[in-house]
Amino acid sequence: MAVANLNIPTFPPFDLDDHTTTATRWEKYKKRFLNLCVALNVQDDKQKLALLLNYVGEELYDIYDSLLVPTTDGSHETYEHAIKLLDGHLNPKSNVTYELYLFRNLKQNIDEL
Repeated sequence: MAVANLNIPTFPPFDLDDHTTTATRWEKYKKRFLNLCVALNVQDDKQKLALLLNYVGEELYDIYDSLLVPTTDGSHETYEHAIKLLDGHLNPKSNVTYELYLFRNLKQNIDEL
């Protein structure tokens, strides 16, 4: 079987070390990845998924793999589903009760009108 000579550009893996800014860095990473797909003229969903999983790095790929529920028909193995899974993992969960507590304890300063 012949293998095509593919020259895909380098792209940095997603860094999971700094947990305080993971959500904002993940949003930027997704935008940069979509820019790369536009530049490479990648429109096929399977190719986008393959490139994403290749570029995110081993650690995030392992997380994706552990979140993925295998199906017999492979229907969940799409780019959009992968983004949804990774968004759910990397975006922080908000505690509504705590957020209400913070909001209700806000005080207006004297210099604020």
